[in-house]
Amino acid sequence: MNGPIRRALMECFFPFQCGACEQWGAAPFCSDCEVMLEVPTPVVLPGYDFVMVRYAYGGPLMEAVQAFKFHGRFELGLPLGRRLAERWPVEKRPDVVIPMPSSIQGLRSRGYSPSRELARAFTFPVNTRAAGRQGQQSPQVGLSRALRSSNQMKAFRVDPIAVSGRVVLVVDDVVTTGATLESMGGALRAAGVRSCMAAVLARST
Repeated sequence: MNGPIRRALMECFFPFQCGACEQWGAAPFCSDCEVMLEVPTPVVLPGYDFVMVRYAYGGPLMEAVQAFKFHGRFELGLPLGRRLAERWPVEKRPDVVIPMPSSIQGLRSRGYSPSRELARAFTFPVNTRAAGRQGQQSPQVGLSRALRSSNQMKAFRVDPIAVSGRVVLVVDDVVTTGATLESMGGALRAAGVRSCMAAVLARST
């Protein structure tokens, strides 16, 4: 039985665990870890009219994201997504939400898309087919901003029919240099979006 199915069955009988310390009964964070969450510095990215980041990437938030993305705790996606969605300004209503597409390698290794799980918490229409990865990109970890930008050039395909003339909200888990989001924004702009915004769970510096 794979990780997501096993976790789903467990959650039918047991309460959530803290995403950081794994204390039972609270998700995504227990009260002890909650007080250690940090506020991020603002993010401005070319191609985006508005970017909101919920947390700084560190401490309990980093532990929860790593558990969510790399250790099979996919059930953290919805409560983490709710933390992101609850801070989204009510006046900035998108026509469509697009989760940041995962790479084929990422989907194969974990069996789910982290950004798609986060996007489930938003009440706006979600389109998981409007954008996707294309080509083969090298891993981003440890690369400089210039190399990340080069690595991500033409990394995404966007369906113009799904986004042309519309206000689009991109949901992502972690922003570091911003190169991936910039590449996605460029692809969306080229496809004719009216406005492009982003909601990101955490900022890593």
